[in-house]
Amino acid sequence: RIKQKFKVGKLNSAWLADMTEIETPDGKLYLSIVEDMGSRMVVGYAMSTRITAVLPLQALRNALKKRGFPKKLTLHSDQGSQYRSKVYQKELKKHAINCSMSRRGNCYDNAPMESFFATIKRELDLKKLPTREGRMQAIFEFIEVFYNRKRAHSSLKYKSPKEYENTLEPKKVTIKKNMHSEIKGPALGSSFAVPPRASRPRWTRGTANLLTHRQEKNSNRIKGCNLDGVKE
Repeated sequence: RIKQKFKVGKLNSAWLADMTEIETPDGKLYLSIVEDMGSRMVVGYAMSTRITAVLPLQALRNALKKRGFPKKLTLHSDQGSQYRSKVYQKELKKHAINCSMSRRGNCYDNAPMESFFATIKRELDLKKLPTREGRMQAIFEFIEVFYNRKRAHSSLKYKSPKEYENTLEPKKVTIKKNMHSEIKGPALGSSFAVPPRASRPRWTRGTANLLTHRQEKNSNRIKGCNLDGVKE
């Protein structure tokens, strides 16, 4: 078990995983995250209307694909049934990932994940977005455009996760080069990439107002998303 040793600096050594519930006018939305403890970078995530083992499994697969299937990796999560499921544990064994779990009922054992979810709920005023699709888009852009690339962390010497990783030796960072393709929207179960710089909005805290007036356009783009189309 990681035992609350949340040290930054070594990438693809320890990942943290967790899920949270987000209320929407169209029903509940669940967000699953995988974060690299070494840089606080969100390396994988997935969203669904159902909280089954498929959700964190897809987030894990997205993270593995993005990071190039690193070796000698430890993944830490809580003891939720989704993380203890046969299908999830089978995936960990398939990639020789060491499984670490929090003590039952101890939120401090996965404190960085609790902090991330508190941040996203505090800094995104999702109530201003009247549809589930709009909130999905806001979460998607918050992670890809703002959190990973611009939001400073005191533990990273006030750099963003991306800036911090850029200060490390290139050989320590394993990310597939073809991940920088155009984003067509937060289709669930897919591996997300960062859009070209010219197409990215200028993100600041309180950008929910910007997203609100963009919502109609974005919702048309992602209206056909299959919220539960992930195969185990």
